[in-house]
Amino acid sequence: MRTNSRRGAALISVLWLTAVLVAIAFSVSTTVRGEIDRATTLSEGIRCQFLARGAIERFLLDYRRLGRSIFTGGPARRYSFPEGEAVIELIPESSKLNVNTIEPEDLVKLLLALDLSPDRAQAVAAAIVDWRTALPPGQASPFDAAYLERGPTFLPRHASFQDGEELLLVQGVTRELYYGSLQRNGRGELTPRGGLKDCLSVYGTNSGLDAQTANPAVLFAVGLTEDGVSRILEMRRATPAFVPEQWTLMRESLGPMAGRVSLGGRSMFTLRATARLRAGAGLSDTRRSVAALIKFDPKPREPYHLLRWEDNVLADPSW
Repeated sequence: MRTNSRRGAALISVLWLTAVLVAIAFSVSTTVRGEIDRATTLSEGIRCQFLARGAIERFLLDYRRLGRSIFTGGPARRYSFPEGEAVIELIPESSKLNVNTIEPEDLVKLLLALDLSPDRAQAVAAAIVDWRTALPPGQASPFDAAYLERGPTFLPRHASFQDGEELLLVQGVTRELYYGSLQRNGRGELTPRGGLKDCLSVYGTNSGLDAQTANPAVLFAVGLTEDGVSRILEMRRATPAFVPEQWTLMRESLGPMAGRVSLGGRSMFTLRATARLRAGAGLSDTRRSVAALIKFDPKPREPYHLLRWEDNVLADPSW
């Protein structure tokens, strides 16, 4: 009996040890698998980012060769590389409103179109106007005390915005409001919802906005009706590049505010490139986007000037 008890105890000990070793092995394998997945995702992300950067460099090389005619093919360009594919969105700064000269009532309309409540839209618009408005020496604005309560404390410049990201310092402007976010549509798909970054610029305009690329919130801000904005968006889906004659007919039906929208960018463009790697017969789900603010110049020696570069901008999940 004593021998059987010892054998039973040994068997139980072996079973417990086996269970512990199995648990340890499962935990280690799960950790290793997770680390491999994270390393793969990180590697794909870095490769995608360099692919997107290469797409912008390819576009600039094409611009040196083709000149301004490269802009006549529509608001996007696709490039195919051995490693993957990239699409470049050509966003003229003339598709954005000028943050330094936009009228307060248009600013409120813009914020309402970005889904802010009426009270918050009025408050944020007043804070933006206060930031850019000069004050007599020694005079304070109603917003100055709020900025002094922040840590670190500071006072608003009370001068023109020098850069779009300066809006992030304005009271009431959150990162989500400035950069935008992703939201699900009626089919459950993630779609980008633009922010102030897509609607306001220090290089923007308050008239002659580019109808082919302007954010819908910008079109609402300048007074277009919901029906007019819907028809412009439908025209974008149907026609990659607006034909001038076609746009003329559309413009005549947009009502009295049609004069504030036009066709074609000018010299300032944001090039936003989104890249995906090849994965078997298709493309990987990993996306990375980069953006460059470029001033294009007709001078042959200096065809363009890079004004700003951004890595890891919000990728468009629609392609």
